[in-house]
Amino acid sequence: MTDLKNRNDCLDAVVLKNNQISQEMHQMCIKVQNLEQQHQEPQQKPCSQQKPSSPQNQEPQQKACSQQKPSSQQNQEPQQKPCSQQKPSSQQNQEPQQKPCSQPPLEQEKSQEEQMDQNNSQHHQPQRNKEARVIHHVIECGEPIKSTSTAWRPTKKRGMASDDEDIIRQFRSLLNKLTPENFDRIIHQMKSINITKEGHLKDIVQLVLSKAMMESKFSEVYAIMCSHLSKIEVQQTSKPGNILNFRILLIQGCHNEFKMGMDGSSSLDDAASKEKARQRALGNVIFIGELFKAEVLHESVISDIVRGLLKDGKEQSLEYLCRLLGVAGKILDSTQRAMMNEHFTSLNRLVKGRKMSSRMRFMLQDLIDLRMRKWIPRRKVERPMYLQEIRAEACEQQQRRSHYM
Repeated sequence: MTDLKNRNDCLDAVVLKNNQISQEMHQMCIKVQNLEQQHQEPQQKPCSQQKPSSPQNQEPQQKACSQQKPSSQQNQEPQQKPCSQQKPSSQQNQEPQQKPCSQPPLEQEKSQEEQMDQNNSQHHQPQRNKEARVIHHVIECGEPIKSTSTAWRPTKKRGMASDDEDIIRQFRSLLNKLTPENFDRIIHQMKSINITKEGHLKDIVQLVLSKAMMESKFSEVYAIMCSHLSKIEVQQTSKPGNILNFRILLIQGCHNEFKMGMDGSSSLDDAASKEKARQRALGNVIFIGELFKAEVLHESVISDIVRGLLKDGKEQSLEYLCRLLGVAGKILDSTQRAMMNEHFTSLNRLVKGRKMSSRMRFMLQDLIDLRMRKWIPRRKVERPMYLQEIRAEACEQQQRRSHYM
């Protein structure tokens, strides 16, 4: 419908422009005719050349003009109007040879232009308020539509989802709304969800892991959330007597993701897939460090991970080690000082050996400098901010701009 309206507007504009051009051409023709008449009749009568100076002088001139008409017209029109009145534009077009008592050429030209303007405005005005023209096209098909066995069919109607899908959808919705400000309210609503099956708990743990690995900036908030949900328990379906809780499934999921990050990225051929797997593995390592800070993981688990990464010695393992110690190194340095001294001695030896890339050597050197500064970061660490902090930062930026301006 919008295309048809646009076309109608374009047609109306073209018609209006065409009318203006035709009107101008007609006016030019009239001017040419008047000039030709002036050249053909150099000696006009006084009544057509001179304008009356006063109303008293007009009356004898009008009488003289009326006397010049033929006798046949006087008999047919006994009460004839003065010759100074204007004739219709149709009579002017039909009678190119005017009578000697006609109006002056300038007045006649003005009257004809006014008459043409009125006619064009009445007959050639574009109809903008006209309804849009709709083209109705009917397709006639001789054969009926054939249905196939592979055609798409709706599996479930809206509003008729199962209880399992409803529980996962509720938890996903609450997880997306989680912020530091509404943390307590969202945690209370998560605990009120009726999680009674092993499948429910596994899906929820996998959802939390995926969210934490892809959004490492919010790993701290997700780790604190896991510490509140760690006591959720369900009965194991394969072994009726056993009980599974949220914490056990979460640790198993982190362990599986860690193994995949160590082995899976090397088997991929696509560069984009490798980078995605690398980012996912780094997010998992950061989340493990935040779980240790939230007291979900034990200290021995982190110590084993640090030893394994340092023993591997690959650049990928050393990058994971730098990220993990950047999060959990301050706590480990305060509880296991001797072990951390041994680890950093090995790291200094690797930096001085120069058997790795410059990127990896600088990353290790930054970690050593971070410990020398008592784990105070040189740059501001990205973390979720409260609304008041965001407003304060915006005010500071605005003041800086106004100061420079």
